[in-house]
Amino acid sequence: MSSQQQKANTMRAPRILVAVLAVTALAGAACSDANQTAEADPTTPAELEADDATPTETEEAEAETIRYFTFSAAPDHLETLDAMIAAFNEQHPEITVEVETAPYEDYFTKLQTQLAGGDAPDAFEVNYENFVSFAAKGALADLDTLSAQDPGFDASTYYDRAYEAFQLEGTQYGLPASYSTVVTFYNKDLFDAAGVAHPTADWTWEDEKAAAEQLSQESEDVWGHFGGIQFWEFYKTAAQNGCEFFTGDEVTVDAPACVEA
Repeated sequence: MSSQQQKANTMRAPRILVAVLAVTALAGAACSDANQTAEADPTTPAELEADDATPTETEEAEAETIRYFTFSAAPDHLETLDAMIAAFNEQHPEITVEVETAPYEDYFTKLQTQLAGGDAPDAFEVNYENFVSFAAKGALADLDTLSAQDPGFDASTYYDRAYEAFQLEGTQYGLPASYSTVVTFYNKDLFDAAGVAHPTADWTWEDEKAAAEQLSQESEDVWGHFGGIQFWEFYKTAAQNGCEFFTGDEVTVDAPACVEA
């Protein structure tokens, strides 16, 4: 067994899992009908309804093609996306879906450029971390208004925490495409060999640290704990440790609980 496989990790308590589910949610958001830039004033609902009621021939032609921009589909999930489009086309054969992809490191730069140039895709992927900045600047369509026009729409088909994550001031601006859960696993054989009791739901980080120190065998390149180092992993550890980034209008990310996390 490799040292990577022997790395053990423990969690504080199952209730923490529920609190962080939506943090890593991914959502697709629709661009506004006017393809407005982030700086433009949003079109009023009455103007949108008037536009929808009397579309021009150009608008009708454009409605036959939907541009979808994504960073998570390529390169490993394009076949799955193709299958989703095929299922959509069974109900809407008159609509062509054009998929555009970009790697994550380039995606938001390209998206912001498209928005600023008035050439935004009709629907695009936006993660939870960036959602509010797009919604607050009027770059996203009011999905409550659109879903009200669709008798087949049922919000209960979505996991409620992930669905609510893409609301701003009570308005829905995105639909969750996926979300990730927090999974902790440990190596039973490693615990048994070291004579260390297995983790329980009552463990604290102090319990985890004590067990990790007993499991570590530096000379054998075996380590008692491994945790993700991405910034979004810090959010979870911070929440588990009672860290609050904001207290009212005060920034408290440098509070002792956050520093310790």
